[in-house]
Amino acid sequence: MKKYTKLILPALFITFNGCAMNNTNAYNGNVSYKNAHDVEQTTLNFGSTDLNLIVEKMVTSLLRTPILDGKKRPVIMIGHVKNKTTEHIDTKNITDKIKTTLLKSGRVRVTA
Repeated sequence: MKKYTKLILPALFITFNGCAMNNTNAYNGNVSYKNAHDVEQTTLNFGSTDLNLIVEKMVTSLLRTPILDGKKRPVIMIGHVKNKTTEHIDTKNITDKIKTTLLKSGRVRVTA
């Protein structure tokens, strides 16, 4: 029994002492904001970089359609993007970015 006590007590001491160490990365009250156009670190969560890539792909694909090659600027109506995932995604922001990018292209007119 003394053999096990000599092994178990140091292991428990190391385990509990390791858990009680101060976390140097803990929140210290400083908040900083970053540029929304910068590329984020790779994570499993949805981020602003993902949002920009989605909008860019969608608008680029739409602007390549033959109907937008003519001299007339068609009038389009943009509905709301629907989120069918369990992830929280700001779909209004996606819709607004699509609308803004299309308007800036000068190839379409957008209705409300």
